[in-house]
Amino acid sequence: MTLIDKGYNAALSLAYYLPWFPMTITAGYRYQWIKEAWEVNSGGYFISKFSGFTLSALYHFSSGDED
Repeated sequence: MTLIDKGYNAALSLAYYLPWFPMTITAGYRYQWIKEAWEVNSGGYFISKFSGFTLSALYHFSSGDED
């Protein structure tokens, strides 16, 4: 049995840096499309779609002297 997976992924995000609290906040949207085909000559396939909103926080810190 031959199985072939092809997919696409896209994301769009906006980020904001908080200077008084060394953190970056990011919010966005993500979309993913996957096509699984088996026995290419038979034409059988299955399509999966995933999408959703994303939110993340990144804390900035120093690991030593800034000199």
